[in-house]
Amino acid sequence: MIYNSTKKKTVAALAAKADGFFLRLRGLMFKKSLPPDSALVIAPCSAIHTFFMRFPIDAAFIGRDGAVLRVTRNIRPWRLAGPVAKARMVIETAAGTLGEDVIVEGDIISVEEKSDDLA
Repeated sequence: MIYNSTKKKTVAALAAKADGFFLRLRGLMFKKSLPPDSALVIAPCSAIHTFFMRFPIDAAFIGRDGAVLRVTRNIRPWRLAGPVAKARMVIETAAGTLGEDVIVEGDIISVEEKSDDLA
């Protein structure tokens, strides 16, 4: 689960973690979509790509202290985002998920892994 402590709001109920080299490299590549209310947490990470992806995403770059450093919305396939200085983690969701009512720069985020695959 990904929780916004600042807004006291759940960002995503399901969170898969990509923390090994190949898991981080693959990310959401080749997936047809991202299940509703789910996210991929990539760590360590300060920049992402959407090469070989089939759908746009929203991404939140998170610092070591859990603070949101940047939110990039509607990143279409075949794009780059970042690098973001001091980012240690990136949360990827389906485009439209990370609206300003859900997450903005400066919010504090906590991540609790509940699932290891977003098939």
